Amino acid sequence: MEVPLKRIGIFAGTFDPLHNGHIEFAKAAAKKYQLDKVFLAPERNPRNKTNVAPYQDRLNMLKLVLESSKNLEILEVPEAYFTVASSWPRLKKTFGEAEIFLLLGSDSARQLPKWQNLSKLKNEAQFIIGLRNEDRAEELNHVNGLKIHFLKSPKAGITASQVRNNKDDSLTDPKVISYIRQHKLYN
Repeated sequence: MEVPLKRIGIFAGTFDPLHNGHIEFAKAAAKKYQLDKVFLAPERNPRNKTNVAPYQDRLNMLKLVLESSKNLEILEVPEAYFTVASSWPRLKKTFGEAEIFLLLGSDSARQLPKWQNLSKLKNEAQFIIGLRNEDRAEELNHVNGLKIHFLKSPKAGITASQVRNNKDDSLTDPKVISYIRQHKLYN
């Protein structure tokens, strides 16, 4: 019999491609906030991004890396990208009584004030924001009423564009590098 999850993290993103910064942030959040699991949810058609690798390739790279992880899993959602109106009710139904923490990088957190229906989350969710490099919590704590936690992101200097531009193979899992080369992504 499977034990119900009490505290979970949802980390929605482009993951184009998944890199060590994503993984280390998810693991650090799970440890610090005692999350039973963190679900990485790749967005099918991310907002405000162009020239993104196909969804199936990004999903496949996640599967390669997370297949051996015990507390990180993939969550496929049908929506093109996360919205409070459509995604949140589905998450609540899927995870029942679990306490839900939404994980965001500081770049995404800057967009929080623009989220439609954000007020619905004030009493229902908590946010864990991964601070990158010079980011400071006081710059990002700009939405009154939200329960926001800040975490200095391990490996905060890593960006997906560095991986896409072949800057350093050590920035992501070797399985991702192999997949990128085999499928000629980002050339």
